[in-house]
Amino acid sequence: MLGRHANSLYWISRYFERVENIVRKLQTVIYINLTKKDFLINEILNDTSEINEKDNFININDIESSINSILRNRSNPKSIISLIKNVRNNSKIVRNSLTRETWQSINECWIKFDKVSKNKIHFQKIPEVLENLLKDYLIFRGTVYSTLLRNDVYYFLEIGMFLERIENTTRVIRSNTEKTTFDVNIQKINFNELESEILLRTLASWNSFNWLYNNNICEKYVLDYLLKDQISTRSLNFCYNELDNLTSKLCLLYNKKNIFSKNLKNRIIFINENRNRFNDKIIFKNFIRDSTRIHHEFNEKLTEYFNFI
Repeated sequence: MLGRHANSLYWISRYFERVENIVRKLQTVIYINLTKKDFLINEILNDTSEINEKDNFININDIESSINSILRNRSNPKSIISLIKNVRNNSKIVRNSLTRETWQSINECWIKFDKVSKNKIHFQKIPEVLENLLKDYLIFRGTVYSTLLRNDVYYFLEIGMFLERIENTTRVIRSNTEKTTFDVNIQKINFNELESEILLRTLASWNSFNWLYNNNICEKYVLDYLLKDQISTRSLNFCYNELDNLTSKLCLLYNKKNIFSKNLKNRIIFINENRNRFNDKIIFKNFIRDSTRIHHEFNEKLTEYFNFI
């Protein structure tokens, strides 16, 4: 496969996964705004690199305008409309590698949202728009899973999705834990119940967490779920395992040495060996810092190793 085609497949999934991440943050904003008005909205959206640049355009006094800017600002490369445009443009490059259903899911998402985003979206309509975006993304994911051959096309798409998911989970956890209060003497992370709920809703984990932990919300269980859980598709442990599996298959297919497995397996081992120590703030901050570095290195290695352009 040409390097530029591999690059397009990889970024199709990264950009589309990023759309989902932002949509879920915005859904959480609306939910919190309607149910817990005393909570500052920018506690959810600020420090979120997909949304904010130095010229922060989140106005907590005008949620409608802020959300419209995040959705519709065509001059901002991190807005939803810009990301979906990037998904479609990359898909056009590799259209012959995608099934009809996968291409259709991307193209229809672009056509619908391009039309919707031309005019201001009133607050009452925003939940419907967000839900439709989420449905379009899940349709895309369904076509990838159900219609594509398990070959390099599939592997590059899935690697992009899981790396973007890992980076988002790490970033959201870091942002939320930096805001938590903790006892200086014992150095323990301490989420309150609202902070835990926001964290889980933002990461599409509220329902599944409650199924696993019987609605027992505390910081230990929240961190267990997001970092270590082996059956949650959002946990770092699960995503690292998937990345290790996908890169192994890709290297085998191309008859190349697997240069990714060591670092990925080391992250998995570290998570499992420190299962009961992550609520120690020092250990946790070091883990998040190292994870951010490793994710960047993984992206650089992948780009170079498979000749992305």
